[in-house]
Amino acid sequence: MKKYHLFLPLLGILLLVSGGCSKRKEPKPLITEAPAVETEIGGYITETESSMPESQSVSGTIRLPIQEPEHQKESSTESEVVSASIYIGSNGSFRAYPYAGGDIVTPESLIAAMADLTGWNLDLAESVTGENENSLTVCFARSCSLFTGTASAEKEAFLIYSKDQLYRQILDSICYTLQVNFSQDQDLSIYYCTVDKNGEKIPIELEDLGISVPSGEPYQHFPSF
Repeated sequence: MKKYHLFLPLLGILLLVSGGCSKRKEPKPLITEAPAVETEIGGYITETESSMPESQSVSGTIRLPIQEPEHQKESSTESEVVSASIYIGSNGSFRAYPYAGGDIVTPESLIAAMADLTGWNLDLAESVTGENENSLTVCFARSCSLFTGTASAEKEAFLIYSKDQLYRQILDSICYTLQVNFSQDQDLSIYYCTVDKNGEKIPIELEDLGISVPSGEPYQHFPSF
């Protein structure tokens, strides 16, 4: 009987120990690498990499400056600046305006630029010619304002109040503009003429004013009447 009574307590202790061992859970394995997460710029990074400080993490695509190849670089050369002016006025009083006719300056281009500036019709019967380097002959077409008595497009900055003023300013302005741009001391002689029905050169007759501009003499000033 004594052995039986001793066996029961031992059996109970064994049952308690074995029951406690059955309730103990095994520890979870450590995660050594986090699952991959797709980024906004493509590719994959791990969760540990995404926890880097903001200054070290990838936040977008970095564009490197592209250096132009040496053989594609072109050396820039400054174009020659053309200096010319148009002068509008009469009786020795003129106002200068910048020439905006391009890189080439000729008597014809200056007269055309003056027409655009003022609105006067300054049609020529032929190109401006010269017997020598000290003279130029300007031959007007019959459609010129000298013969129609009106401007083709009146502009507020160049209003004309009489035919006398119109004719005087046309002849004085062209003469002075050509002399300043094509001679150093304004010693260039300017001749004026027009053409008849047969294309022959003749003096300019301003019939409405009753005056004539001779074609065989250098223009000095507008004739008085």
